[in-house]
Amino acid sequence: MNAKHFLNWFQNVLQFIPDKSVFVLDQASYHKQRVPGTVMPVMSRRKAEIVKYMEHRNIPLPDLVLGFNDMTKAALIILSKDYPVKVKYEVETLAEESGKDIKVLFLSVAHCELNPIELI
Repeated sequence: MNAKHFLNWFQNVLQFIPDKSVFVLDQASYHKQRVPGTVMPVMSRRKAEIVKYMEHRNIPLPDLVLGFNDMTKAALIILSKDYPVKVKYEVETLAEESGKDIKVLFLSVAHCELNPIELI
């Protein structure tokens, strides 16, 4: 399973899920595909990507800095933390776009007793 296949499956299943339902998911990585633009920059990203992120978010430049390209990667990361982005997952977006009142609930980490498939 991967995120693409899961999201296609979820989109097909949404038409059969009744209004005011809760869809419970575990912490599998393919369940937690983030919406582009809701991922904070990290040091493993290229500086150009971080600069683009900062410009897209309209993050103000610090005093005495002419542009984001004049800053180091580390300084950009520190600055971005002052303007956090709320994490949003693709599955939540699909549930909202369905037009139904469907909530997505993620099981907490390392609680296999809440996930019956883990008990097998």
